Amino acid sequence: MTAQDPQDIHSVKLSCSDGDVQAVNLYQNRAEITRLFKLSVKKGQNDVEIDGLSSCMDKDSLRVEGHGPATIHDVNLKEKKSDSSEPDDNTILEQLQRKRARIQKAGTRCNKSLLSLENFIGAATPEHTKCEEYASVMEYYETTGARLDEKLLDLEQQLKKIDQEIKKHTNREEQLSGQSSLFGRRTTQREGIASIGVVAESDSDVELTLRYAVRNATWKAAYDLRADTSKPDKPITLVYKAIVSQSTGESWNNVSLTLETRRPEFGFQLPSLRQWTIKPRVASTGGLFGTPNPSGGGTLFGSSSRATPALFGAQQTPANPSVTAFASAFGVASTTSQPSEEPQRPMEHSSSSVGSQGSGVAATFRVPGRVTVPSNEGERSFTITTLELDALLTWFSIPKASFRNDSEYTFLPGKASVYVDGSFAMKIDIPQLGSNERLECSLGSDPSIRITYHPVSKKVTTSGFYQKSTTHAYEQRLTINNMKSSPLPFLKIVDQIPVPEHPEIMVKLINPALKEPGQEVSVEIPKTKAGAVTQNTSLAEVVAASIGPNHKVKEGVVAVWDGADDPDVDLGSFGKSGKINWLCEVPAKEKLNLTLQWEVGVPQNMNVAGL
Repeated sequence: MTAQDPQDIHSVKLSCSDGDVQAVNLYQNRAEITRLFKLSVKKGQNDVEIDGLSSCMDKDSLRVEGHGPATIHDVNLKEKKSDSSEPDDNTILEQLQRKRARIQKAGTRCNKSLLSLENFIGAATPEHTKCEEYASVMEYYETTGARLDEKLLDLEQQLKKIDQEIKKHTNREEQLSGQSSLFGRRTTQREGIASIGVVAESDSDVELTLRYAVRNATWKAAYDLRADTSKPDKPITLVYKAIVSQSTGESWNNVSLTLETRRPEFGFQLPSLRQWTIKPRVASTGGLFGTPNPSGGGTLFGSSSRATPALFGAQQTPANPSVTAFASAFGVASTTSQPSEEPQRPMEHSSSSVGSQGSGVAATFRVPGRVTVPSNEGERSFTITTLELDALLTWFSIPKASFRNDSEYTFLPGKASVYVDGSFAMKIDIPQLGSNERLECSLGSDPSIRITYHPVSKKVTTSGFYQKSTTHAYEQRLTINNMKSSPLPFLKIVDQIPVPEHPEIMVKLINPALKEPGQEVSVEIPKTKAGAVTQNTSLAEVVAASIGPNHKVKEGVVAVWDGADDPDVDLGSFGKSGKINWLCEVPAKEKLNLTLQWEVGVPQNMNVAGL
């Protein structure tokens, strides 16, 4: 076999900018770029060189695919040789620092010369110098001093310019300090070269597709949450947005952008099980009161130096959030169906479509149309979708909304701007939320509703003959003033009475006459949960969906134990916190008065803290 003559190898030189960016798959910490190159090749061996690849590129991620009557023989990635005629920033900084040092030394010499000149003229007094000589000395002082002053001013000006140059190159160094080159060391951008060997059957036009991953590209979730308190159906509008930024050195012009929720893993290994052995426990020899020696192996119920084995010997390991699939983490099955299109409305944001890949463990959001994301030009916002959600608006000291994600979209953690009746209210954090999961969020303060707590009245009485006890009777009045022109459909006020921590201290709730929760609460939960209610749900329906006892105080006011209307309440501690909820309907422009009464009985000589 004879080697092919290098003269028979056809060379094709391309720049990275010659290839159009067809698609960008953007993850939360990197991006996958797809570039398409169209070129002509000769029959036989062709060496295609693509220059100018970004230094943010992951060299192990490059994949090359081709279309046309040719075969890809080999792919090589190399570093572009730097032009020795163009010094790098490090060399320029060293030269500038040396020049600055020379200017500083020259300035020091000028100052010393001026000081010597001042000393000289100070020694030449008229008493010891002839008139003609003194005039010559003064003329020399004037001429030399002016020349040194001019030189010193010139050196100061040069020093300012040098400092500006040093600052400019230092800033450039800092901008590049976080960027890694194609081969591991820091360098300038766009200096990688991909060399691709292509063997063609004949002279023809072919296409080469490059796919590679780059760092310094990211996207994050953001939201606009708009609440319309006058809207009877679906009062919550949630705008799901993506904030995109990239500083890869490549400009993504007119590209198809796909947002990925999966986080790529590098160097990930599946967990393995260690051998689980058991043996008799070694008897303690540490003395009468000594501590038993630790066992060499894990026992069935004893602790060991490693993690406690779980059922069937599976070692328990902490869950890794970065490898947990979105669908499995929240019990949500992904779907490939497209969301139904709504009738077009003026100035509506275009929404992305949602899909799944593989087994459906991660969602992808495809931004509609083609978009442009320049490098190093800040953040850009794209709308993923706009959802109208059923919600129960609750005035809970401050207004809040409770809604369920009834869409197919997975909400990623992000900031949300909250608007109430068209006015900006506040910013909140949206947690990760799967499909059909519930979220409660605050809507800010409502100045048109006032809750006034009047001073607490207290009466102390003593009873008993041999074993005297003291009873402290308390009364707390509060007034709710609804200054709105519309009624409050659901107002929740949380109040409390003290909880005793001693068997001789007795606390009794007088008003409202709310019974203590019985044992049936821990075994029977209503089928209808409060989390499923909407804005049209009445107070009676909320009370019917709650757990535990309730007491109708008056028309439109019901007292329940705290958490009774919460589907996620801890049944083990239900009714034991001393907290009481007033669930109220308040008509427009009206006031509502409530009274909370309780008694605390203690032995007469007991000093009680907290009263």
